Amino acid sequence: GAFYARYSDDLVFAHPSPDVVQHAAARIAATTESLGLSLNDAKGRDLYLTAPGRASAAWPAARGTDHVDLLGLRVDARGQVGLSDAKARELVRDLGRRATAAARNQGSERERTRLATGVVRAALEPGDPDHAARAARLLRSVVTDRAQLADLDARIARTVAEAVTG
Repeated sequence: GAFYARYSDDLVFAHPSPDVVQHAAARIAATTESLGLSLNDAKGRDLYLTAPGRASAAWPAARGTDHVDLLGLRVDARGQVGLSDAKARELVRDLGRRATAAARNQGSERERTRLATGVVRAALEPGDPDHAARAARLLRSVVTDRAQLADLDARIARTVAEAVTG
């Protein structure tokens, strides 16, 4: 009944019972140590995942949260998947740089808009490896959080407007 995911040195283990989680954490630490390796205590977190993000009465040491970040993605307690906050900021900054570079020193506002929106559109097309933003494929194939997508739309539009108008 547990959820476990690992990629390279990132690991997530989840279960509704604090006892099961604590037992698994102890086994993971012991197994890692027996292999001559160690866990990075600075990266380890005990989280209690609920929609309102409340702390657990049964496990007060675990921090209450409404989402878990894993591999650049954010998975919330409702099961919606979005980009992590850091990856979303990186995407908007990248698109802003591209839009600003495309619009720089161009003629009319209409031409600057056409060029800036064109590079952003190309960057969000995951099938174009030469121009695609790193998160483009995730946006198309993994992200299900409609609220985040709406927020990204607004932030990207504002970024393009800033690039066009200076």
